[in-house]
Amino acid sequence: MVFRSAYLNDGSTAAKEFIVNELGVKFELDIRGSGAACLGSGVKRRVIGMQWYSHIFNEKNYETTRQTIAAFADPANYPMNFHCAVGRDRTGTTAFLILGLLGVDEETLIHEHYVSFLSEQGSNDVDEPDEFNSHIANIHGLIDGLARYSSVSTPLQEKIEAYLLRIGVTEAEIQSIRSILLEE
Repeated sequence: MVFRSAYLNDGSTAAKEFIVNELGVKFELDIRGSGAACLGSGVKRRVIGMQWYSHIFNEKNYETTRQTIAAFADPANYPMNFHCAVGRDRTGTTAFLILGLLGVDEETLIHEHYVSFLSEQGSNDVDEPDEFNSHIANIHGLIDGLARYSSVSTPLQEKIEAYLLRIGVTEAEIQSIRSILLEE
């Protein structure tokens, strides 16, 4: 239903055809804010300039975060591929919010974020241990930022939901995301 990647502009024609024809992707959510379509004219596309990590808590970034999350609420957007440039920061923040909203636990979310560094593109700027550690600190900053939307003992899923409601994602959109992406 949902595929996460780095930008696909440099991907081979065969890889793009596989994504569209075999995986059935019919919606590209490009959260870089600009750039050419990756998957061709037959795939519906939306471009949103989303921010990442703790930047999403700045009020000036609420609307782009809201738009990004709301794109997951539309059943017509599935199967979808969402991406930024590297597939780690903006894409990782989006994946964190969506998966957390679905009830994935904090430890799994952190491990899922680590996977962002396994690709060649994802590890280009983290050759030094200090740089890698700063990226890991960013994901923990995201977790810490969510704490201000409820009490410390509140489950992460509820913190994410409170944050999303605060920025304008509707309860109906949250329920739609859950109904689309969760099995009964």
